[in-house]
Amino acid sequence: MGWPPSPIVVDVLVVAGVGLPTAMDAWWNAPGTRQADWLTYLLLAASLGALGLRRRWPLGVAVVCAAALTGWYALGHEGELLNLPTMVALYTVAVQGDRRRSVFVGVVAALWSVGLAELFDDPVVGSPTLEILWPQVPLLFG
Repeated sequence: MGWPPSPIVVDVLVVAGVGLPTAMDAWWNAPGTRQADWLTYLLLAASLGALGLRRRWPLGVAVVCAAALTGWYALGHEGELLNLPTMVALYTVAVQGDRRRSVFVGVVAALWSVGLAELFDDPVVGSPTLEILWPQVPLLFG
């Protein structure tokens, strides 16, 4: 394997690097919260499968990852790293797009994040300011 690695190798490494901590966070749940089941891992597979396509369809991948995160919230999962696939997808949107699209996606992502926290009463973060900011970080880095 030469340097730089091929895009396929990078994509596999990204999916693995995101998948392991996200899977561990989905698997480990506090007592009294929903425990991981087949639907948990189906959502994980959907978001990781989408990440493998992030170079070709960055916006669509961001939507798929956000939908999976929404599903985890709706199922009652709690975890700080469940948003990791969405963050990588948002970073890719910014890297491969222009500033106008990134600003639009940032506004939509902030509204979506606050809406999720309010709708599902997210006890992990609890601060609307942080809910607005977390989707902005990968967009700013991108």
